[in-house]
Amino acid sequence: MIDTDTEPSMLPPSRKSNWKIIYAAFAILGIVGVVLALKYRQVPKRTEIVKKRATPAVRAVFTAVLSPMPPNEIDGIMADIAADVMIDSANTDMVVGSTSYGKKCASLREYRELVVESMQSTSHLPVGKQSLLFSQVLGVLMDDHTPATLYVMGDLRDGEFNDIRKRTSQSAGALEIRQKSIAPVRVVFYLRPKDAPVHRDYISYFQNNGYQVDVR
Repeated sequence: MIDTDTEPSMLPPSRKSNWKIIYAAFAILGIVGVVLALKYRQVPKRTEIVKKRATPAVRAVFTAVLSPMPPNEIDGIMADIAADVMIDSANTDMVVGSTSYGKKCASLREYRELVVESMQSTSHLPVGKQSLLFSQVLGVLMDDHTPATLYVMGDLRDGEFNDIRKRTSQSAGALEIRQKSIAPVRVVFYLRPKDAPVHRDYISYFQNNGYQVDVR
């Protein structure tokens, strides 16, 4: 039974449009919540990569590819270098210098790809320009202040050692300055063929001037 004696409600009468406004407000709040969640969500993998790149490097590797390498040796050479670098790749700066690339790599994977591609596709150069390319890589190395390994690979048989003796002397002098006043440098040679006179003379020059040299 309806009580007709009660006082009328003081609230305004309900309208369908009012409910539509309420539903719309909730919908807008829901959309805003989704947008904020997407914008500020945590992405662990990406954050980890950024942190690794932001960490100051404790060492560096520089690779000068002066000419294409024998196809049957590329995989073995890259495996040797990768074994050296991967010990602490997250804290290592990796630079590739060739006629194909001049780049500081963001990861070991990129470094491997660029070194292999350089060994396959870098241009054949006269020995004078090869020496100039080596000097350019050294210029980048001089700006680095961590212990470094310099990989030098290629074929210098387009000339004789006397053709590049002066520039080699200048390069060796720059390395000496870096070793004494900044940080040590190890030079690893992959010159092919190993027994070519110009290669023996080139390597001997660095060995005789007191550098840490590894011939592979």
